[in-house]
Amino acid sequence: MAKICYVVVLRPMMSSNLHFIGSKFKALTRKVINIFSNCFLIQKVLSLKVNRPKELQNIVSQELVFETLSAKATTTAGQCTRMACNGALMTPKKSTGQPRPTDEVLKGAKEFIDAYFLSSNRLNSEEHKTRWKAISSLIEETGTYDLTCKELVFGAKLAWRNAPRCIGRIQWNNLQVFDARHVSTPSGMFKSICSHIKFCTNKGNIRSAITIFPARTNGKTDFRVWNPQLISYAGYLQEGGTCIGDPINCEFTEICQSLGWQGTGARWDILPLVLSANGQDPEWFEIPPDLIMRVPLSHPEYKWFAEMGLEWFAVPAVSGMCFDCGGLEFPACPFNGWYMGTEIASRDLCDPHRLNILEDVGKLMGLDTRNNSTLWKDKALVEVNVAVIQSFQSHNVTITDHHSASESFMIHFKNEQRLRGGCPADWVWIVPPMSGSITPVFHQEMSLYHLKPSFEYQDPAWKVHIWKKGNNFVEIKRKFQFKAVGLAVMFTSKLFRNALSIRPKVTILYATETGKSEMFAKQLEKIFNHSFNVLLYCMADYNHINIKHETLVLIVTSTFGNGGPPENGKKIANNLYAMKCSGNEANIKGTGPLSNVKYAVFALGSSAYPKFCAFGKYIDNLLGELDGEPIMTLSCGDELDGQEQPFNHWAAEVFDRSCEYFSIDEDDATHQLVSQAFRDKACTTAEIFKLQEATKSDVAAIGLSRVHGKKISECKVLASTNLHDTKSRRCTQQVILNTGNLPELSYQPGDHVAILPGNQSTTVDAILARLSGCPNPDIIVRVMVQKVTILTGAKYDFEPHERLPAASIREMLIRYLDITKPPSPNFLHILAKFALNNDQKSHLNLLAMDSCEYEKWKNWNYPTLIEVLEQFSSVTIDACVLLINLPLLQPRFYSISSSLDTHPGQIHLTVAVVKYRTQGGKGPLHQGTCSNFLKNVSAGDTVECFVRCASSFHMPSDPRYLIIMVGLGTGVAPFRSFWHHR
Repeated sequence: MAKICYVVVLRPMMSSNLHFIGSKFKALTRKVINIFSNCFLIQKVLSLKVNRPKELQNIVSQELVFETLSAKATTTAGQCTRMACNGALMTPKKSTGQPRPTDEVLKGAKEFIDAYFLSSNRLNSEEHKTRWKAISSLIEETGTYDLTCKELVFGAKLAWRNAPRCIGRIQWNNLQVFDARHVSTPSGMFKSICSHIKFCTNKGNIRSAITIFPARTNGKTDFRVWNPQLISYAGYLQEGGTCIGDPINCEFTEICQSLGWQGTGARWDILPLVLSANGQDPEWFEIPPDLIMRVPLSHPEYKWFAEMGLEWFAVPAVSGMCFDCGGLEFPACPFNGWYMGTEIASRDLCDPHRLNILEDVGKLMGLDTRNNSTLWKDKALVEVNVAVIQSFQSHNVTITDHHSASESFMIHFKNEQRLRGGCPADWVWIVPPMSGSITPVFHQEMSLYHLKPSFEYQDPAWKVHIWKKGNNFVEIKRKFQFKAVGLAVMFTSKLFRNALSIRPKVTILYATETGKSEMFAKQLEKIFNHSFNVLLYCMADYNHINIKHETLVLIVTSTFGNGGPPENGKKIANNLYAMKCSGNEANIKGTGPLSNVKYAVFALGSSAYPKFCAFGKYIDNLLGELDGEPIMTLSCGDELDGQEQPFNHWAAEVFDRSCEYFSIDEDDATHQLVSQAFRDKACTTAEIFKLQEATKSDVAAIGLSRVHGKKISECKVLASTNLHDTKSRRCTQQVILNTGNLPELSYQPGDHVAILPGNQSTTVDAILARLSGCPNPDIIVRVMVQKVTILTGAKYDFEPHERLPAASIREMLIRYLDITKPPSPNFLHILAKFALNNDQKSHLNLLAMDSCEYEKWKNWNYPTLIEVLEQFSSVTIDACVLLINLPLLQPRFYSISSSLDTHPGQIHLTVAVVKYRTQGGKGPLHQGTCSNFLKNVSAGDTVECFVRCASSFHMPSDPRYLIIMVGLGTGVAPFRSFWHHR
């Protein structure tokens, strides 16, 4: 009997020549049947339809790619028909604004959850099945469900990846997602948006971010941001149809005015945020000016360009679109990237329906604007683009030009073809609005289709909102007394400071055999709990899949035996290695699984073993290979050399850098106290040191730059004058510094200058007399730290101290170390070890261990180092131990009391010289370190300094604003700079 055979024929669903292809496949099918019928009994012929890949050609390189991803496109009808292509429509489709039927939510949820688990190779796993069962039950019961935080992050990133009109999608995996679904009021929305703006602005180093508010439920309780963009300029429509400001915002400006907001009527007024929560009527909020970074526009060659008074804001944050993810819709989801130059220059400034400056620029360039054939528009447009790009770059604000953006998109396009078989792209939008054919994207065929998750257009909130008060717009007019306004300003200022105190998430992982790593991890948890939302896990208890969706991961781990992992670290190491080997993404720089994860690793081990800290180093390398970004280099703690001191140094440093990354205010008192507490603690561990003679000392500015991690500059003193009469008991010193027009010392009125002072030489001489093991204090030395390595025998090596420069001991005590600050309890504990008198040793130990006794002693005496050594006269401390454990002499910040407009190339300081007595006015005379340092400098001396921007204390750019200056307990210095500037 002949064997039974099934013949399966695959034929494409669509073809450019259906008749020819159909005939060809019929003939092929008959041929196959004839061949097999000789030996087999043909029972059935199956004809299956398959999607035929689209061929996309690059016209320049002639390279062909085959587009298969479009098969996963949503079945929702697009804008095109069989008879017409409507791909050039501005808003092809919009979210309906209505709640979705249950079957549609189920379908969207199923597709999304499958994609989510597929992305981590967990499709059809027990976890996947359990999650889907819970979701489907919820949808059947309530019609909706909630995404987990991890799912939300995954969906938001994927929506950006799927956005066909965005040319900058190569950064999709670096999107920072802020989950604000807990918010229930407009003021809560305002707080979240302020935090978003501060984070993404990042002092000009723009970061991509999205804030997601609650999902749509019944269509009547939507959360909406009424602004099309979070930051935009008002447009005041004038009689005759002209406009002051941005014409595109005229309608929304009228909405804001109807709600009670009244701008100044100026060209660059920032519109307020108009927010509605839970379907209620909207409320408006002024965005604090110090949150908005503005860039004044100038041209590198045409000086008149700056005189046009143009500016633009740094952060482009779209806020009018709807986030569609997993069958759910989130109608309030402001998100931002950074600008491509043509967006501002070609569109915002030069479009006829926008600011329309093109003809003005052409005339100022001396071009003939009467005849298009002179190509004056093209010439003027190029110069406007040049002005925008150089202005942003000169103010250190992130921006990209359209050529670089096009090249990066082509890299992304090829990556996407390789990774998922396609890249949805709207050619009309991807090609830049100028220089189209000389950019590579112009010559690349693209396929436009829509994938979910996605960002969808929706009707403006004011066109669909159902008003609760009966009237569409209620004009609010109120009068306030000046005192009430002042109190309100103080109150709202306090509220605003609280609003910005966000708690970013940090995950701490540890692996340990003896418990030491766990102890350090818990100490790290304590320090980070002051400013962060901390999650602490043993590595064995952590789901490694979640690491893709973390923002900051800190790892403390030991090494077991000769380079092996601790038992509770094996699982995550294996899983991370499998993640590295499982896909191609990690092979393309910037697209790896952890490309949005910042991390830092502290490794514990013993140099008695050849593979010192091997497991910590392995984890650090593995995270890097998965495209994680280290916020600081790996640090190691050697069991034979003391692990507490390097850990405390690392903890303080990683805390500082984390605060900097999350834009937690560096002036925040908690931040400084927590960081300094760890630094103080880091200096208490005794190690083996020695002083080694060096050939030459570090230049002061270079040494100070390394010690403080900042660029320090030298200034010559032009004058130092006491502003009071010689008979006066008070002393206010005016110090004038010559900046040499160094760009790093450029400033605006309101900024601060940091002075690196020196201690008084008489005090230093007294300390030198109390040191043991001290060579000639004027010989150049370097502090060396002993490192012990044990292989076949003990090997002792000395390495230069990572912090202290090559200098004489006298120079270190004068310029680098603080000898006037009361010693910490930890330092008193060290002094006790050098006390020869038992009573003094006991007293020092009491002060070190009893916080109440220490505080009473410190507050009454507020002793300097020399006063402590005089009180405990039997102490003769080793020179190396003293140098290692003294805190750094910190810079002192003063408000600059001059304006570069009035005094070019100069910085003026107006400093009150501090002198006081402790112990209720009967103790020794104390002198302010920096104020007395400045009092004693003379013309020709050198002062080390740097400038710190105080953007929240700058004057308004518009000179028409009147300013009332009120100083309660403050100095006159910043006011002097203001009136000099005006």
